[in-house]
Amino acid sequence: MKRPGKIDGSGRKNELIPSAAVGKAPHNGYPCLSQGARAIDAEGWREIRRGLKLSARELQIIQGIFDNKLEFTIATELGISVNTVHTQVRRLRGKLDATDRLAIALCVMEEFLRLTTSDETQLPAICRNHSAGRCPFHPLPPVDER
Repeated sequence: MKRPGKIDGSGRKNELIPSAAVGKAPHNGYPCLSQGARAIDAEGWREIRRGLKLSARELQIIQGIFDNKLEFTIATELGISVNTVHTQVRRLRGKLDATDRLAIALCVMEEFLRLTTSDETQLPAICRNHSAGRCPFHPLPPVDER
C-alpha cells in the first residue's frame, strides 16, 4: 500500500482514501470517486473487448481505470500483484497507442461511440440525432422503400 504523502511517478502526492469515502459525497476533505465503468452496460463492454481485441484481464483493468482506481486497488480486487497491473497498464498503453490512463479511457470511449453508430453491433445509438437520421457526421443509409 502506498504511504500518504509519498510522491508517485506522476509527481503528485498519494493520499490514502478510506474505503468508507469511496462512492459517497465529498466528506472530510476526501473526494467522491465515481463508478465510471457503470456508464457502459455489459453488452457494451463485450463489444468494446471484441472491437479492441482485449483479453478478459485487460478489460478488467480498463474498467478499474474507468472507476479511477489506483493500481493497488485494482490489484487487490483482482487478486493479482501491483506489478502485474502496472505491466498490463503499460502494455495497454502500447496496444491502444495511449500515453497515459486518461488516453486509455478516451480510446475506449471513442471505440464505444464508434460501435454505437456501426452496423456491426446491436448497440443502440446514443446520439438522438443519429437515431433520427439527422446526424451530419454519421448519416443513416437511405431506406429502400420498394
